[in-house]
Amino acid sequence: GINAEYMGLERIQMEEKKGTVNAEESKVVKKLVELKVTFGHLTEKNREILKVINKLCLPVTYSPEFYLSLALNPEKYCILAYYKEIPIGGISCKIEEYKGQKSMYIMTIGVLPKYRRYKIATQLLEQSIKECAIQGGAKSTHLHVQTSNESAVRFYEKANFKILEKLENYYTGDITPPHAYVMVREVQPSHSYINFP
Repeated sequence: GINAEYMGLERIQMEEKKGTVNAEESKVVKKLVELKVTFGHLTEKNREILKVINKLCLPVTYSPEFYLSLALNPEKYCILAYYKEIPIGGISCKIEEYKGQKSMYIMTIGVLPKYRRYKIATQLLEQSIKECAIQGGAKSTHLHVQTSNESAVRFYEKANFKILEKLENYYTGDITPPHAYVMVREVQPSHSYINFP
């Protein structure tokens, strides 16, 4: 339930702050190249979990209305990743028109620091692409990434995204540099995917 999820999330947060991790879990994590996770959808009741994950992982703070919209808007798709029933990552995206066709736009994606480099973000990405192809009819997926964020660019390039264009002064506020790349990946036909359980 939601309380158990919060307790698990709080435990992970405390471990990260203290720099301590359960020895048994640590051994398991270090041995694996890819942690197998389970997925769950975002709902009005559990949207605070994604809010906490994003706060820990992303430089941008989103409003409460943003998370409520994610939970209630059928054109938006959000998936949480769980490891041993603990929420450790999440992705939010939406279906929109892009270059004359339906496309999945990635708004946020984040994985808690202790669980990075185990292909969890890749699993979230691939699951959301499958779901948006099946349920939303997406023909492509795209996103904006800050030009200086080399690790993010490499991640998406490994996932078969290509830089389509560079947008000067895309970001506002205190984000430096303010420029962004638009990265795009074509999506396989929806019939080649197995539906989300």
